[in-house]
Formats: sequence, C-alpha cells, structure tokens
Amino acid sequence: GLWAGGVALAMIAGIRRWRITANLVERSEPATEDTTEMATEVAAAIGLKRAPPVRTSNDVGTPFVTGALRPVVVVPADRFAALSSDEQRMALCHELAHVKRADLWLGCVPALAERLFFFHPLVRLAAREYALCREAACDAAVIDALDTSPREYGRLLLALGVTPGRMAVGAAGAPWSFSTL
Repeated sequence: GLWAGGVALAMIAGIRRWRITANLVERSEPATEDTTEMATEVAAAIGLKRAPPVRTSNDVGTPFVTGALRPVVVVPADRFAALSSDEQRMALCHELAHVKRADLWLGCVPALAERLFFFHPLVRLAAREYALCREAACDAAVIDALDTSPREYGRLLLALGVTPGRMAVGAAGAPWSFSTL
C-alpha cells in the first residue's frame, strides 16, 4: 500500500524530470561548427570513439549531458560563448568524460534504488556519494587529458557557477555546493 504509493510518486517525479530535460534539448540549437570540431578533438583526446552532438541553450546555466541511448551535450549559449577556448575545451571534456564512463547508464542504478527505497536514508546517502565520486572522476579526467592545472579548472567551475542547493537537470552537472568544489 504505502510503499507502492511512494514508489509510484517517485517514478512520476522521475518521468517529469525526464520530460523537462527532453524539452530543454528539443528547444536547444546545434552548436557552432567550431564547438563541434572542438568536441571531436576532445573526444579523441580522452579515447571516446565518437563525440555526441553538442547543443546550446539559453535555458540552462551549466553544461550537462543527457540521453542514455543517444547522448547529447547541452551548454549554456551565452556563458559558453564567453569562455576562452581552453575553458570551453575543459567544459566539453568534463561532459564527454561522463559519456566515456557510461555515467548515464550507471547512474540508473542509484536512481532506481532511490525510487524503490525512497524511505531509507542510507540509500539517499549512497546515491549522493556516488554522484560526488562520479563528478570527481570526471574532474580528474579533465585535468589528466588536457594537462591543465587544478587551479585553472577550479576557476572554470566557479565561472560556470557552483550552484548551492540546486541539482543539475541532466545526469551530470556542476558540483552541487561550494563545499563540494
């Protein structure tokens, strides 16, 4: 009774979030040829066979990747354009690292556990820790693949806006809090 109702509500919330993300991608625009070429170069640098499409949107504040079957990278139009080419490369590398690591697929496990065991605080804690480790792994991949300094990469994260208390729309995004950074 109660458990089934909770699972149903959690599934509805997940479907709503998926629809919001799908609408954001649908309203976005294809990235410039230069950005697409940059994504192809970065994908090759991290050992990703093919770069997913990159799109720009005025509706997002930070870059993210979404789409387990057909990944798409979405970047904030104005903020991304204002970054230097090195900063753009780092931002793309982070999102492409999520694709290479199959984070969209692997992220389904903690997401499903959270929905099935919504009442259990340790499941929420485990899912949060997974997300933090996933982000740290992608951050490390950027620093390693592009041979950039942690300081420069940290500046990029600040420029993109660490968002306290606000979770990114897609499967991956900027760190959730200043303390996480």
